[in-house]
Amino acid sequence: MFVVDDDFLSRELCKQHLINMGFTNIHVFENGEDCINKLHLNPDIIFLDYEMSPFNGLEVLQRIKHLYPHTYCMLISGQNDMQVVINAFKYGAIDYVVKNDQFPEALSATVNNLLHSSAFC
Repeated sequence: MFVVDDDFLSRELCKQHLINMGFTNIHVFENGEDCINKLHLNPDIIFLDYEMSPFNGLEVLQRIKHLYPHTYCMLISGQNDMQVVINAFKYGAIDYVVKNDQFPEALSATVNNLLHSSAFC
């Protein structure tokens, strides 16, 4: 799993939650470029923050899906902008989760749904 977020606290919170869920192979990146450069590690799921620079999460998502179309990506963001949500799904995200007080539960639900789906191998 990859966690890509330019905010240290958000990145570590997401990583720690995944560890608490029992995952161990977690790589963290503070920008999309570093993530893209490590795609050869074949992550099962990539958690992408929306507001990053130099490329935002949608731009990184498009690049990932172009290079590795079967990689599962989930956008996470502190904002709830409907156009961003629509574009996230349009570009291939499996979910869009807002960073709020329900973030850990929403993250768990998305991961568990994916792991129990027939699409996840």
